Amino acid sequence: YLRIRAMVILAIIAGMVLDPLIPVLVPIILPTLLAYNIDLIHFGVLMVVAVVIGQVTPPMAIALFISGRIAEVDQMDVLRANTPFLIGIVVFLLIAIAIPEVATWLPSVMRD
Repeated sequence: YLRIRAMVILAIIAGMVLDPLIPVLVPIILPTLLAYNIDLIHFGVLMVVAVVIGQVTPPMAIALFISGRIAEVDQMDVLRANTPFLIGIVVFLLIAIAIPEVATWLPSVMRD
């Protein structure tokens, strides 16, 4: 799980500055995922959640800036309103890293 944690941290940091992160990063790390037999669905869920965290986390927070501009709201108000949701997403990410079944439950239900 150390490798997964490292890749998730990389995705969060890169997601802060790079919008199309998944198409850029996944082909690079896919051989590593396959070599270590990491569940691709589990990693995919973690990657999407990590990119969301990166997109709404300062210093860039491109998703917050865009939504604030559209709604014509001050950026600090958007950031303050987003903080409880960001905390919830981070908690989910930590739980999903520790317990892979949390991240893979819904896809497994949809498969059957």
